[in-house]
Amino acid sequence: MIHWIRYHAVDRNMQFKAMIEPFFQQFPERRAHATHQILTSRYYRDNDRPELDEHGNWGFYAEGKEKGKLRMVKSKVRDRQTEEGQEIDFPYTLVDKWPRRVLEYQWLSPILEEDRERAKRILAGDDPSDPMGSPRKRASNRCEL
Repeated sequence: MIHWIRYHAVDRNMQFKAMIEPFFQQFPERRAHATHQILTSRYYRDNDRPELDEHGNWGFYAEGKEKGKLRMVKSKVRDRQTEEGQEIDFPYTLVDKWPRRVLEYQWLSPILEEDRERAKRILAGDDPSDPMGSPRKRASNRCEL
């Protein structure tokens, strides 16, 4: 559900109130509970992102019971508008952050073809605008949760 919200809010720049009917069409079982406030609430809680080291690689815990787990840090949606937030330049759109999902999700059938093509280029390492940078970083850091 968060990917649906992210795609429509960020990639397509759709207002939350305008998302309600398309959301009901896609997720009819949620009709009784969905309001634009519920969509915005879920969207603004999607704040975690992997911690990056000085080379832009993901950080993992090296010891203890967390050993091997990805280190996460808060990356608040609202902070993306700040200078510091923009400096981080972490992938934020659905196409940038989860390009494979753009190609796999059945509910994304109305997705714009240009977004599908960009997702294919990112996965192939052929998109110079990819915020993940080099193919090495892209392979090790791509968010494919």
